[in-house]
Amino acid sequence: MPINENPWVSIGRALLSFGFFQAVASLLCFTMAVGFLIWLLERRKTEHFGGGAKGLGSSFWWSTIAMTQAGAAANAPATLPGRIVATGWMIDSVIAIAVFTAGITSTLTRKELQGAVHGLDRDGVH
Repeated sequence: MPINENPWVSIGRALLSFGFFQAVASLLCFTMAVGFLIWLLERRKTEHFGGGAKGLGSSFWWSTIAMTQAGAAANAPATLPGRIVATGWMIDSVIAIAVFTAGITSTLTRKELQGAVHGLDRDGVH
């Protein structure tokens, strides 16, 4: 980061970086995969996950809500296999969100420090 660069520009660059988009894409892929698995397990046994595309959409939405912990996930899976997958997803998603947040924080901190430290000599930091 150049010394006189606005910190918001640095943050914008980090959030528009390829690595950031990879992390977001990975989270979305995992969310869709879990939603699809829940749909496969629940579609014939749970009304809100049945009905083809509508049920599949409901399962994707449930997976997203469960991942973000945005509140009680309405219309949760009702079968034992569905609940086992759901429990695993909720635990895994807490870890995934923590890793995602740590990665963003690390990137922003590293970019901020790149402009502050230029070298080390016997008298101190330059």
